[in-house]
Amino acid sequence: MCKRDGFNAPPPISLEDYLRVPHVLTSLAEDTHGAVDEALAKRKLKRVIALTTPGFLAVPFVVRRAPVITTMPSKLARYFAEAFGLTTSPAPIELPTFTISLLWHASFDQDPGHLWLRQTVSGLAAEVGLDL
Repeated sequence: MCKRDGFNAPPPISLEDYLRVPHVLTSLAEDTHGAVDEALAKRKLKRVIALTTPGFLAVPFVVRRAPVITTMPSKLARYFAEAFGLTTSPAPIELPTFTISLLWHASFDQDPGHLWLRQTVSGLAAEVGLDL
């Protein structure tokens, strides 16, 4: 995802531009290395990380104002692109898929509030095409 006027070339972004432009990395880990970096390392390539954030919510605000790009799940990228006037492009490299899961302790299986929360989150995920 990038600023709509951030590149002279239309999508898809080239590998050269992808490596040249600084990235916003979303990671809960303290290092600046993620799944994208592992995929790049297999090809002996490296990207520049300008900023690391623990969650996706701040990312579109940064991308909208700074000369950076980010890599995120495509459905989330399309949502943010529409809401913030950004552009999306497929990544120029093959990236691994990942699973999103709801996890809870068994003692909460029958808790009414917890059951409501799980059903609500699952319903919202289904609305955007995610299977939890």
